[in-house]
Amino acid sequence: MNIIKNAVNKLGANSIGSFMNGIAPISKDNKFAFIDKDGKLLTAFSFDKCSNGYYMEQNYWTVIKNNLKGVINSNGKLIAECKYQYIVGGNGYLALYAKIKGYDNGGFEFENEKKAHCDIVNAETGEIVAKNVNYDKRREFLYNDKKEINPNVSSNKKYTHIFKYSEDMACAHTKEGNWVIIDLNGDIISYLPQGIYPYISNDVDPCDGCFHEGLLAIKTSNQKIGYANKFGEIVIPCQYYSAQRFSEGVAAVAIGDYKQHQWLYIDNKGERFLEPTENFFRVTNFKNGWAIGEIAHLRSPYDHYPQFLFNKQGKVLLSGPTGTLDRLLWYGKDCFKYNLFPVEKKEKNSTIYGFVDKNLDLVIPYQFSAAYLFKDEFSSVTGEKGSGIIDSYGNIVWLNE
Repeated sequence: MNIIKNAVNKLGANSIGSFMNGIAPISKDNKFAFIDKDGKLLTAFSFDKCSNGYYMEQNYWTVIKNNLKGVINSNGKLIAECKYQYIVGGNGYLALYAKIKGYDNGGFEFENEKKAHCDIVNAETGEIVAKNVNYDKRREFLYNDKKEINPNVSSNKKYTHIFKYSEDMACAHTKEGNWVIIDLNGDIISYLPQGIYPYISNDVDPCDGCFHEGLLAIKTSNQKIGYANKFGEIVIPCQYYSAQRFSEGVAAVAIGDYKQHQWLYIDNKGERFLEPTENFFRVTNFKNGWAIGEIAHLRSPYDHYPQFLFNKQGKVLLSGPTGTLDRLLWYGKDCFKYNLFPVEKKEKNSTIYGFVDKNLDLVIPYQFSAAYLFKDEFSSVTGEKGSGIIDSYGNIVWLNE
């Protein structure tokens, strides 16, 4: 860390961000550049903002210059110039939109996105693989795993849409209007029953039209949700208001309706596995035996959505409203790669951060004005001493010391 610190100081930068894939942003005079772990400067100080996706799983940095976006790959190379309004990635590709109708400060109507055209590039090399493609063609690149299947499957005229492959299977829509399950060669394994569709959600751990642990989330025309196996058989009846994908043998499902619903967890036979004692309005999948739930009606002026961390036995390991820990900065699996997790605590006029270990012991007390998930062996913090680098064992090096 001292090598990095000395390099940052020599470059005249006053802050450093978290590392991801061996590179990190540094700033000077409100402009950002990137360095590697050897302190080598990889880019000029030419970007106004940068982001690594925070909770999302992505291997590139989005950079912004003059309100337009570009991409830095994992080697610190600018593979897409800052000339795009909107960038979305998946499956090793990036979709670059020069313009979307109605775009306003990062937001736009979904229907306008569907009408817009984009260029597709390789997310690692920046090589253009397709130009001026429509929304449906974009989905073929971002959601079909061409590394594992016959490249001709995605362009097979039998299917109007194919979801991303998982567990050697994919859900596809035929030209005749049927939803089917196909294998790696694009051959049909089974048909979903008439009136049954793949279920897509926008939850924290969303259903994505893919198989997870052998089961596909499905819905009926009246929006009731259940699960089917690869043979197209409905093995868990469509009876839930909302649902998430299976993880570690269980899935979160919601019973009730929009006005009043309750989350619980079921096993792969549809049996109730765990009913949390609290009535959460939002929950996550289990990851390494942990899940998170949030409660709206216990909100305080300092924490709108108090957070609970619980295990598969229903034991609450962290309780925002009553415990000494407030909130774990986590909605993905990144935090399980390293030893420390940032936690935040709301105060009257500010938020302060500390770190817990995997036993949920507060090993670094609340003292930072900013802290971030570990996406590499080094992350970053900001405190009274300015900007610093922290490793996964809790050692901190401050740039100004």
